Amino acid sequence: MISALPLLLARRAAAAVDQTAQAMGLFADPCRAEIGAPAGTLAASAAAHVSLDALRQDPDIGSRSAGEKLETRFEADVTVHLLGPGAVDLSGAERDPADAPVVGRDLMLTVVLDRLTASDETGGAAEDSATTLSGGRRLSARWRLDGLRGVSPDLVDSRDIWRIETTFRGVQTLSEVPAEGGHILRIEMDGETPHRMLEARIDATADDLPLSMITGLGPDLANRLAAEGLVKFADLTRVPNTGIAALADGISPDGTPVNATLKLMHLILGIRRNVVLAGVNAAFLDERFAELPLSAVWDGTTYTPPVDMPPDQLLRMQILAEPLMPFLRAEDWDRVTLGQLSTAKGEP
Repeated sequence: MISALPLLLARRAAAAVDQTAQAMGLFADPCRAEIGAPAGTLAASAAAHVSLDALRQDPDIGSRSAGEKLETRFEADVTVHLLGPGAVDLSGAERDPADAPVVGRDLMLTVVLDRLTASDETGGAAEDSATTLSGGRRLSARWRLDGLRGVSPDLVDSRDIWRIETTFRGVQTLSEVPAEGGHILRIEMDGETPHRMLEARIDATADDLPLSMITGLGPDLANRLAAEGLVKFADLTRVPNTGIAALADGISPDGTPVNATLKLMHLILGIRRNVVLAGVNAAFLDERFAELPLSAVWDGTTYTPPVDMPPDQLLRMQILAEPLMPFLRAEDWDRVTLGQLSTAKGEP
């Protein structure tokens, strides 16, 4: 995806030139977007050539664990050559002084530099990105202008052009290994000392449950979510409210059950997190209730809590666990306990 940078920049520059030059009526033909430095016999129309030169990678990346997403941060030297059209149409133009030369490459220089240095909502140079998804993994890159190293005239094929030398800073990311099942939901440990037996158990919380447990998702869609960095329930809560619709539409078309499920799950998980962050956290379940599998109280349509569960624990189940029950696949009901479903870390 780093190699996509020249073409995307060339297209962005050419589009900016067309928007201005054609509206003014100066350029008869659209500006072309080309990769690499201009050479040989040049066409008569305007062109923005972009070439990727030196690439410097950040060597301080540290050690990584197997399966973790891989990131390569880089600085790229990028050269932009601007070839104005062989001639400009001045029939509708007014010049002062009347004999002032009008060269197409000068207009292009102003327009392209303005476009390259345009800011986004963060106040920095506007960011570009490219992405590909294959085999359940996502390879993506994003970059923004880091600085101008120089602007100078040049000559190619007896044609005056502008040479713009820039530096871009970016990052290329390969997503983590797709979800493939085998998630650890519970760890049991035991040991023995001279005087006693030791036992302990660690259960995953609802935040740690894999998204592959969602009804109707299936391994293919779970892999697509994993390629977006979404593997566990908690990962879904990190998707901003403004981005969940686009994410769901990208995974499954709008109107499908899975699309609606992802949007509703996002809403419910967000509510659970906010409830815990606000301190509205009823009593933890007694161990005998916490160890019950979901299948003991849920038949797919009706939730039947234990008759002797205390009111404060019933409230906890109602707030944190019951909303999640309809989303879980039937084959996982025996694997998930009430203690897990009724626990939320409350971490954003």
